[in-house]
Amino acid sequence: MPDKFMAETVTPKKKAAFHEGGAFQFAETGSEWHNQAQQALASLSFPSSREEYWKYSRVSKIKQLELERSDQEKATQEDVAFDLVFRNGSLVHNGLTLSELEVEEHNQIWQSIGQLEDHYFLALNAVAMTAGISIKVPAGLQLAHAIKIKVESSGQQKVAQPRISILWEKGSHADFVFEYSQNNGALCLTNLVVDGEMKANASGSVNQLQQPGEQNYLITQIDATQERDSRLEMNTLSINGTFIRNNINVLSGGENCETVMNGIYLPKGEEHMDNHTFVDHAYPHCRSEENYKGVLNDRSSGVFNGKVMVRQDAQKIEAFQSNQNILLSDDAGVNSKPELEIYADDVRCSHGSTTGQLDEEPLFYLQSRGIPADKAKQLLVEAFVYEVIGRMSVGDFKAQVQEVLEKRQEEELNR
Repeated sequence: MPDKFMAETVTPKKKAAFHEGGAFQFAETGSEWHNQAQQALASLSFPSSREEYWKYSRVSKIKQLELERSDQEKATQEDVAFDLVFRNGSLVHNGLTLSELEVEEHNQIWQSIGQLEDHYFLALNAVAMTAGISIKVPAGLQLAHAIKIKVESSGQQKVAQPRISILWEKGSHADFVFEYSQNNGALCLTNLVVDGEMKANASGSVNQLQQPGEQNYLITQIDATQERDSRLEMNTLSINGTFIRNNINVLSGGENCETVMNGIYLPKGEEHMDNHTFVDHAYPHCRSEENYKGVLNDRSSGVFNGKVMVRQDAQKIEAFQSNQNILLSDDAGVNSKPELEIYADDVRCSHGSTTGQLDEEPLFYLQSRGIPADKAKQLLVEAFVYEVIGRMSVGDFKAQVQEVLEKRQEEELNR
């Protein structure tokens, strides 16, 4: 396994501006890790569709933004429902009541398993982190309720680059729910990085409810490693946002690991939602399962690019990957690219992708029973995405997802 999670000290810069020249400029901080990040960032060009990794996502709009880091924000009454709150990248509220956890704000980052040289926004976050926090789930601790973390943008043209490190110690269990929202924010960019390390026999999940706002940009990167006999679940629900890009990278670094990823994305208008996943199977007797579904309307666009790597020593593994999409308009589009790269010879792997319109036969059947056409379409869309919701194991998050989707469907009916 690669040497990872090396802690180095970073002092966040006070202000960052994204200017016409196509690069952020930051103050010198002097730490070894920060210098490495700066060197990596300096060697990278701003992403463009000429690169395979960004082929179907145009990030040129972000390049044109004039962004400024906000000052420290204050907590508000509505933040009480959350255990941690990041507003414009600053940690504004720490009401964590689960005293069993070890939580601390810090200026340190753990080196991600993601390679700085390969990911512009990962390097950018490392250079200009706005706030950082580490959460340790002690060995053997089993948390019954999920830890809720709010990531909110407010104001105009703010840039937020928080970083969160999560360590599940041996035999522990904890679920995390990230809620992305906006409070009168516009043209804001949130570039969040989450580093996760899951020790042997640990389990947990990272659940994302993404509603950053129709005029806002969201880029997330979650890098996680698993040790033997661990189980990690990732659930991502993307509702609205001008541009959303999710990168999830998991290293299955021990025997008998299980990795589950579920995703739903519902762009409309001219929104763009892009999900990139990578599961690296390095040890035998592991299992991964991935199920993403998209419903695209108007002139929106989506991307699914999921890759599963099976190393030579990863015998007896199972890896399944599925991406399905429904296009509700002639102008919506999606690019789907599931990938398998296998070097072992005793494995069970599959991948598949479908894209189409709503099935006319059940639509006709429902209308023949007196259900209006719009309501019939709503029911079919709900049935389509419910398969993914049903796979989510965190009950509170599942209920929240259902409520949000029902509200979204009502809005679609009334517009």
